[in-house]
Amino acid sequence: MKATISFDELNGFVQKKTGQNVTLGYVSPDTVKVTYSAKMRFVPPVSIDVQVLRISGNDVELAYSGKALLRTALDFAKELFSQKLPDAVTWGDNSSVSVNLSKVKGLERTLNDIDLRSIAFDQTGAETEIAMKQTIKQ
Repeated sequence: MKATISFDELNGFVQKKTGQNVTLGYVSPDTVKVTYSAKMRFVPPVSIDVQVLRISGNDVELAYSGKALLRTALDFAKELFSQKLPDAVTWGDNSSVSVNLSKVKGLERTLNDIDLRSIAFDQTGAETEIAMKQTIKQ
């Protein structure tokens, strides 16, 4: 089964949940550009490219890259994710991060019933491929 969500929907969701101006945009079928715009006018927007490297079970491994202001933005992002998802996110040493989706509040029950197979991007948004788990309850 395939499920799609537009970048507009994703951007609205992130804004609603975090109160931050974060936008996602297409780079390639496995990569999105994530741009953070501070609420202060004198701070320029900071962008990083996030690439989906691998999906294994409930773990999604991502790689990130960006420009000079990246270190400051990443420190902010790491702190934010450490507070919001302390058990779900593991930061690697080589510009990578692993997210265990089963440890994200609200996804646990959903992941009992489905397997995430892939995530791909196009000009309008993201498409996921999922499969129903074949479990028999007794």
